[in-house]
Amino acid sequence: QTPAPLRVINRFLGLHQGIYLGFDHTRTIKSHKMYALWHDEGLEAAVFNNALQPEVASTVYTSLFNLGQLYADAAIAVQFAALNPDSTQVKGVPLSLNRQWLYIQANGPSIMAESYQLSLDYTVSSEVLCTFYGVL
Repeated sequence: QTPAPLRVINRFLGLHQGIYLGFDHTRTIKSHKMYALWHDEGLEAAVFNNALQPEVASTVYTSLFNLGQLYADAAIAVQFAALNPDSTQVKGVPLSLNRQWLYIQANGPSIMAESYQLSLDYTVSSEVLCTFYGVL
């Protein structure tokens, strides 16, 4: 049986891909703004790659698709750290200095949440325009 934390991550990935591709059928993104949000590297995200100062962030620009995938990867790494505190990768590194944890904290509540909201807004707007007015 899949551990509960991994089920949550898998659920997140299902929602992430569902918003992108459509939930009940594969759809093409019709909104130019939504397409840019998911494909263009226009979102400012924080990454933590400095091994000597793991809490120091660098800025990268990415798409919502990549941001969500990296978020899921980070969540899997944090889960591993929590379940294997004596592993070579984790030993002696407090959660507050875990680069994946820092990535989740820096990007999840801010740029990711805002971008998903914007994507849903674009979806509703584009569906409404197409359904009621036949335009996009």
